[in-house]
Amino acid sequence: MQERLKDIGEWLRVNGECIYGTRSWQPEKIEMPEQKLTIWFTKKGTNLYAICSMWPEGEIFIPVSDPSDNLDIEMIGVKQEVKWKLVEGGVLIMEPQISPAELPCRHAFVFKLIVG
Repeated sequence: MQERLKDIGEWLRVNGECIYGTRSWQPEKIEMPEQKLTIWFTKKGTNLYAICSMWPEGEIFIPVSDPSDNLDIEMIGVKQEVKWKLVEGGVLIMEPQISPAELPCRHAFVFKLIVG
C-alpha cells in the first residue's frame, strides 16, 4: 500500500494541475480499443486536460467542438514539442517521440490543450 501511495504522490507532483481545481469535461472519457487506451478529461479555465491511461501509441483524437488556430498542446512533464493538427471535430495528437528515460512519470500521461 505504501508503494502505491508513493506512486500516486509522484504522479501528482508531475500532473497535479490536471486534478487540483479542475472540473470534469464532456465527454468525461473516451475509449480507444485499438490502442487499449482510455482518455479522461478535466478542464480548468480555458485549459483542457486529456489524461491517457497509458502511453499513447500512434495518434490520438481529442474531440473539441470548436478547435481554434489559437491552440497549443503540450504533454505535462515533457519539454519536447508535441505535434498535432486540426481535423474535423477536434484535434489529432501525434505520439511524442521520447526515450523511456525522458518519461515524466510511470502511469497515466497528460496532454494539456491551451486555448489562448
